Amino acid sequence: MVFGSIISSPRGSLSLQQALDLANIYLENARNTQDPTIALVLCHDTEISLSHVKRAAKHTEDKTMREGIATVYIELGGLLDKQGHRDEAQTFRKKSEKWGGRVLASHRSTLTSRSTSIVHSIKSALYSTTDTASEKTSQIPPGSVSHIKQGIDIATISKSIFTTNVRPPTIVFNPPDPDSRLNDTIQLATCLGLLKASYQPDDILDPATRNWLLLTINEQDEKDRLNTLATDVIRAFKRDEFKDAKSVTEVVYLAPVLENDDFRYLLKEFYSGIDQSGLLDVHQLDGLAHLIQGADPGCLDSDDLVKVLSLLSTRLRDTHQQSTNHIYQLTVAVSHVLDAMADASVKGVDREKIHEPLSSYLDGLKGSSDPYLVYQAAYAYQALLCVPDDESTPVHPLVSA
Repeated sequence: MVFGSIISSPRGSLSLQQALDLANIYLENARNTQDPTIALVLCHDTEISLSHVKRAAKHTEDKTMREGIATVYIELGGLLDKQGHRDEAQTFRKKSEKWGGRVLASHRSTLTSRSTSIVHSIKSALYSTTDTASEKTSQIPPGSVSHIKQGIDIATISKSIFTTNVRPPTIVFNPPDPDSRLNDTIQLATCLGLLKASYQPDDILDPATRNWLLLTINEQDEKDRLNTLATDVIRAFKRDEFKDAKSVTEVVYLAPVLENDDFRYLLKEFYSGIDQSGLLDVHQLDGLAHLIQGADPGCLDSDDLVKVLSLLSTRLRDTHQQSTNHIYQLTVAVSHVLDAMADASVKGVDREKIHEPLSSYLDGLKGSSDPYLVYQAAYAYQALLCVPDDESTPVHPLVSA
């Protein structure tokens, strides 16, 4: 026990950055070990190191530090999920959201909607970016905090993005009684989704849900009532002058189940909100992106998508270069729109006004020092290649062997 007094004290004297670096080191070792028991011990050590960072950084506005904490929580959750500890993994994912982890989660969600060829192309773009960053890292003195952190970023970002698909959240559905008041918008969306789906009641395992569908599927009055409620939610959203994140999330939840007229009305509301806002309304921007991402393909009109892309492209290129957060959010929205356009085989986008300026701007963003923005710009750039302009034939991204 000669070293007992020496080993017990240094953790409390670590700086925030050192504690975060230590958490990353524990996490990396947990990822690399083949022994599941040792991996759990290292995961526990990672959590302990994070607890020191959390207490000290609880009220910090340092975006880099908060993103670093969120990233470790997400990675820790992913590792535990692979080992079968799903409840613990979900707990860590929820913790990551408190520190800004929704950004990375949205990245992974977006990935699932693209083809394999796109994924391979983005991988190539990311690896070439990290190779360049590795050359720059060699110029930083070895052993310094900056050197350790940059090395960790380079080592983990390209590995972690494509590991596994994020499982959708489990939603408990309690079907309403006929003609009764609904509890919330989620219950309304689930009811409409069940009625809109192509499967039969016998395909549903849950007895309560199956009985509700058997009673409702042939009741046109009840169907009309539910659709009217969805329309009323949109009308209430339009009347609300202060469209915060909560109200946007609620109305967008209905996107996959809206009738075509209701969908276009909501799309127009988001479009107008962004177009007429001098300062960027990030909540409506996020709502527009998720509305398009979750829409029934039959509700998406090619001309609407082109107009939305034109608006977002203009806002993106007009955004001040130091507003990294706004640039990132606009780039994410552009990615969702381009996804929908590629899936709908939209062609003939104006080369001079939209396609070429957007392509050049996204290509320039891939040189950003922000790895999250680099990834999203590379993704959007590849998606744009799947949407031909009015002077060319489709260009398909190369598939790596």
